[in-house]
Amino acid sequence: MPRSLDLSARRVEATTAVYNVSIVPVTESYEVRRVKLEELLSSTNNLPNITTAEIESFTVSLSKTLIKGKCYDEYTYCREFSALCLDPTYGDVMARHCTLTCKRCDEIEAEEEYENCFDITPDCSSHADLCGNAKYKQFMTDSCAKTCSLCKPVCKDRHKNCLRFAEDGFCNDEMYTNDERQHLCGNTCGFC
Repeated sequence: MPRSLDLSARRVEATTAVYNVSIVPVTESYEVRRVKLEELLSSTNNLPNITTAEIESFTVSLSKTLIKGKCYDEYTYCREFSALCLDPTYGDVMARHCTLTCKRCDEIEAEEEYENCFDITPDCSSHADLCGNAKYKQFMTDSCAKTCSLCKPVCKDRHKNCLRFAEDGFCNDEMYTNDERQHLCGNTCGFC
């Protein structure tokens, strides 16, 4: 509430000053109370000492966390409804659409589309143990990409608000990795 403070001094005795203090809010009025200088000084002496330190560096990110790894919320307002994550009626719906907010990324299987990803050799699954072997790395990469999980996901926008995110600086926000930005808004952010 805005207030105006009027302090006017009158000399009453040689050692005591009396101040007329009036605090007048915009909507109401208050009585004027006479306050002696000693009372005014004693009340300010009771205030705690306030010290300030100079801040060397301070960074604030106003953007919400949109994606973590490959887990994201489909809707920007998920955080506002986070209490519903544990609700018996809405919990499953929240987990499906607000996976990141509800911390249920490991429970929801994301169906991924891959670009030209397949195994050339029919017996790749029986040789899956060779995927990490340096001696067979090139052969397994060329012949058993699907079995060795070497497929690249289709580059596309997975979120319906990518244009707005881009306007808000998501595509250049170093809070997210290139992989996260590509996964969520690959087309809009120019990764495709």
